[in-house]
Amino acid sequence: MHRSAPPRAGAAGRPARRALTSIRNLVLAVGVLGATTARGEVPVVANGPEPRDGVETLVLAEQWRVGGPGDDDALIGVVGRVLADDEGRVYVLDMQQIEVQVYDRDGRCVQRLGRRGDGPGELNLLIDAVRLGDGTVGLVQPFPGRIVLVDSAGDPAGEIPAGDPTTGGFAFLVAAASRGGLAVVVGTRMTIQGGTGVATSFVDRVVGDRLSGSPLLETTRPVGQTDSAPGDVHLPVGGQFDIDRDGRVAMLADRDEYRIDVYGPDDVRQFTVTREAEPLLLTEAEKAAIAGRLAPTPGARGNRQEFRVPDVAAAVQKLHWSDAGELWVLPAHGTRDQPPGVHSTWDVFTPDGVFARRVRVACDADPERDEVHFPGGDLVVIVTNAEDAMDSYFGNLLGAADGAAATENDDDLLQIVCYRPVPPGTPAKP
Repeated sequence: MHRSAPPRAGAAGRPARRALTSIRNLVLAVGVLGATTARGEVPVVANGPEPRDGVETLVLAEQWRVGGPGDDDALIGVVGRVLADDEGRVYVLDMQQIEVQVYDRDGRCVQRLGRRGDGPGELNLLIDAVRLGDGTVGLVQPFPGRIVLVDSAGDPAGEIPAGDPTTGGFAFLVAAASRGGLAVVVGTRMTIQGGTGVATSFVDRVVGDRLSGSPLLETTRPVGQTDSAPGDVHLPVGGQFDIDRDGRVAMLADRDEYRIDVYGPDDVRQFTVTREAEPLLLTEAEKAAIAGRLAPTPGARGNRQEFRVPDVAAAVQKLHWSDAGELWVLPAHGTRDQPPGVHSTWDVFTPDGVFARRVRVACDADPERDEVHFPGGDLVVIVTNAEDAMDSYFGNLLGAADGAAATENDDDLLQIVCYRPVPPGTPAKP
């Protein structure tokens, strides 16, 4: 479906672009920073710039692929999330088509969950997805913020609201993460207090058919205030947080610093992981490209909202918990200047936060255009042309001035490529 490719900002543009051009960040920019709940003193696991055990290469073997030139049966729009179940089925969230496509172990699309509409099991925008207990899939609608539930057969199974309609406010949901039937979401609630609009951004767990109401992290600020101030905290977006099978939540604690907070299943912060890392400075051309995508737009009363472009890329692009309990972190430099045949280089930490090794993910993929996902188990999924498709989708959705014009270039079509690691010692193919 996607046949568009906008101008790219350059090698350093990828982390900044994903961090600043999506609806997730435009929503959070309204009220992501401010007073936060007290967190107390916790241990800090401080790591140097080099890993304890050196560098490894994760060599991947292709299992199946769908989409791309010549595959007219696969309709793939814009991929926002890839999940997997214990049977090896892969769940691909298509934001453009507002559905989750389910692929079996041979790459056959066996099910489509969700559809556009206002009825049960339907929604009008799709930003993320989670897998909950008993095979239930939660489809995350950004606004009005809610999680639409469908069961394993694709039938409506209720919904989880993000806000309280009795308060007169409204809510956005901007990102989610799940594993082993557990889930956590990030969002913002808007309310009126004393005649002033107040934005309360939060990280909260899904508990049964509701959000817990006792967020791990919560910040407030007046609507429209975008400049940071002393005491401000970072709310993670996109892949900057994850939950493991035991209910631990890891999240980037500061956009500009390599600092990750780890919360236990009891919502108490257990420790903070840091690593010495050089910031990835953005060039003036890259900052100009970002500014173009965040061009001020008229507000409801004709005022224009300004967004400040940072000087550096986010310190961490993505992170995830492996099934073994290790924390994998893709740093700002993790997709830049990679060796031939390597898509990205990840920092891997032990369950207690020690920088154990670096892992190079080796496969036929473009670090700047293709997105890597670790959906669960030993599966690794690459979505080709994902970055260009995402930029184009949000540019068109938000009316960005540089939204890409559609083309008929088959090279821009998305593919989903599923891999498994090659066991150590396996002879190379001739």
